Amino acid sequence: MTVRASILANAKGTIEVISGIEQVEAGKWSEVALKDLTLPAAFIILGPDEVATGPAGFESFWLPAVVEVWCKESDMETLIGSVHAAMLADETRGGNALNTVRDTCIP
Repeated sequence: MTVRASILANAKGTIEVISGIEQVEAGKWSEVALKDLTLPAAFIILGPDEVATGPAGFESFWLPAVVEVWCKESDMETLIGSVHAAMLADETRGGNALNTVRDTCIP
């Protein structure tokens, strides 16, 4: 398994155990009909690797990820807070990353 795939698997596993999240889809690019989902649902989409500056002799990359949480008749702020807390509980994504940085949140 690649480091990229390991990070995606870790993020999926991390979000799957959040109380209130019923379904997690990770790494899929096909459309999903909202009527077929069990809400609240989360989607994890990895972006392209971006070269980052690192120490001499090492390659470093940023791996951007988007976590979308869809809900209906649920407390959105509680779900978003739970996702943030869970993702930052292990900043190394199971030892596969140097750190995890929360960039932005758009409700």
